[in-house]
Amino acid sequence: AGTGSVRYAWTVRTGLEIAEDFNVLADLEDAGNWRSRNTAALTVAMTRLLSFRASHVTEYRNHPVDGFGSTDTRTALALVLELQRR
Repeated sequence: AGTGSVRYAWTVRTGLEIAEDFNVLADLEDAGNWRSRNTAALTVAMTRLLSFRASHVTEYRNHPVDGFGSTDTRTALALVLELQRR
């Protein structure tokens, strides 16, 4: 299998980040069998340790398993606790 990915993150200002991740996984033996995932996220710092993150994921499978569609989407909301060693 071959894989590739691109990540972009933009810190709009301190405590506010917009990020996008794009991944592709391809079967090198069957060129038509590939899948991709795109994740867009917005992270807002609430305190020094706690952030709020909203994200949207779109997954596409060129050859889905029988009985399933080719596209899946998810929306997620999360509280993120960031612990760093100082």
